[in-house]
Amino acid sequence: AAAAAQGYVNLQTLVGKRIAEVPKEELIKHYSPEQMAEFYKAQGVPETPDAYEVQGLPDYLTQHPGVKDALQNAKALAHKHGVSGELFNEFVKMEYDLHQRAVQERQSANLAELSNLYGSNLTKANDIATKAAYALGGDAAVAQLAQSGLASHPMIFNMLYKAGMMMNQDNIPVQ
Repeated sequence: AAAAAQGYVNLQTLVGKRIAEVPKEELIKHYSPEQMAEFYKAQGVPETPDAYEVQGLPDYLTQHPGVKDALQNAKALAHKHGVSGELFNEFVKMEYDLHQRAVQERQSANLAELSNLYGSNLTKANDIATKAAYALGGDAAVAQLAQSGLASHPMIFNMLYKAGMMMNQDNIPVQ
């Protein structure tokens, strides 16, 4: 009973510390699974990897199969290393923000390249490419192109522009 009481006192002194301050091997050697669970709970670590809640990301992104798999792997890794739910979300949000900035920078560079290619005809070329995108892929394809940033990729844009021009030449309706 004395050992259990001392273990509880030791655990209480650890609860106020950050997980990174305490080597995991030391914790496992000296504390029961129940005490470890209490320690991790006090640190904000979810009970299971699936209990991590991803906040602040658009639904279309979290429902993408590749992103879902990556998030599941990240949750398992975070749980394995005792990362709190709050810290996990901060890292996920930071990664998303970095990715968004990279996409925006790439889109700006793409638009500059398209502006150089089409000059003052860019607006007209964009109308033709957009109509072709709707005719070939519909609303869902246009939305995906916009969300992914591919709509402004010069190769994709040029392909859609050329398809739109061919549709116009062959009198194919382009919505």
